[in-house]
Amino acid sequence: MIENIGPIHQESLGAYFRNMDALIMPTLLESFSGSYLEAMHFGLPILTSDLDFAHEVCGESVIYFDPWNVETIKDAILKLKSNPKLAQDLIVGGKMQLQSKFQSWGDITKCLLKNLHEIAVLK
Repeated sequence: MIENIGPIHQESLGAYFRNMDALIMPTLLESFSGSYLEAMHFGLPILTSDLDFAHEVCGESVIYFDPWNVETIKDAILKLKSNPKLAQDLIVGGKMQLQSKFQSWGDITKCLLKNLHEIAVLK
């Protein structure tokens, strides 16, 4: 069953993700979507548009489809539904992809100090 729930309040987000089997995003245009990262955090396989912005965020940890072709969307859904190992591999890949998108506070601090030092030396 696929249900388009529309906009939801931030405080309800976790409950929705915990009750989903997968995230399907047949979007045509995004500048950035936190939905991918949220789905990875909650351990969901992702099916999404085969477009540059999605590749930038998701890497190889999702099933891509042509968002202008309903057959490819159907095929992606059936591929995931019929292959529990693939679903598990996507979940693991998503967790790894999520970890690669964030730095530790120590790394952030080192980068900031390096940049501040470079600015101070240039002045």
